[in-house]
This record gives sequence, structure tokens and C-alpha cells, in this order.
Amino acid sequence: MLLDELLGHFGFNQEKTLHQLVFLEVPAKVVGAELIYWGQASWWPPKVSFKLRRKTIGDLKVGTQYELKYQFPFSFSSELEVTRYVPDRVIEHTFIKGALRGQETILVEERYNGTKISYTLKYRIKGLGRKILWSLLLGRLHSANIKMILMSLKEHILKMQGDTTKS
Repeated sequence: MLLDELLGHFGFNQEKTLHQLVFLEVPAKVVGAELIYWGQASWWPPKVSFKLRRKTIGDLKVGTQYELKYQFPFSFSSELEVTRYVPDRVIEHTFIKGALRGQETILVEERYNGTKISYTLKYRIKGLGRKILWSLLLGRLHSANIKMILMSLKEHILKMQGDTTKS
């Protein structure tokens, strides 16, 4: 009980939110079509420090499961499941086992001048050692990885758009 109070005082037990976005001047349907490849796409940057491995087969749908695993000598992994899926618009993953608890949402929103892609991670870390590791290293690394992923997706889509306009 005392440890929980102490951790709470320093913010270790609070739910946290990571939010990032990118904007593209292309139609939402072009962006949304790439969402189903989240974690497995050819545009997924090779330097991302975690892997997202699909554990179930078949089409993407509610119930599809993944394993997120950081590539370090120590274990930091979680299992997640698609809990909301609207084709070309939203994928929501819920962390069901492992280090992370919470939801990750990738949202594609049509705007009058293009498309906004929002990534939101609402989470808690399970385990004292993992909480410390996340606060010292992995939290910032995860944020940098998501930024890299969104920029890679943006570059991929803009390259695709450039290739189709040249035809």
C-alpha cells in the first residue's frame, strides 16, 4: 500500500496519453487503405525498435490479435487485440496481456483540404521495473518510433500519389 501511494505521488500509477498526428493533402480513402497493414506494411520503418507480429490469420477484424515486442535483451512485450475496426477510418487495439494496459487508436479523418491521421495511446504500465524502464527509456523511444512510423506512412502515400499522377 505504501509503495502504491509513493508511486502514485510520482505519477507512476496514472493513466498516460501519447498523441501524435500527421496531415496529408490526399483523400482519406487513400490513407485509410494503408491502415490495415499497420505493423506489417512494406512502408513500416526497419529502424523501429519494436515489432508488431500478427498472431491470428485471416482478414483484419475485431478480434484480430498481435504481439508487440521491443527488441532488447530484456523482456518488454504486450499482446493486443483489435477491439474496434471501421475500414479506412479507425483501428483500435486494446492491450490484453503483458507490460502495457490500455488502448491504441489510429484514426483517419477527412478534412476539407486533406486527411489527418491521429495516433493515440492511452496506457498504464504493469510492474514496477517496467514502469521505471518506460519512464527512463521506452516511453520516449515509443514516441519517437510512432513519429517515425507516421512519417514513413506519409512518405509512402505521397510517393504513391506521385507515381499515379505521372501515369
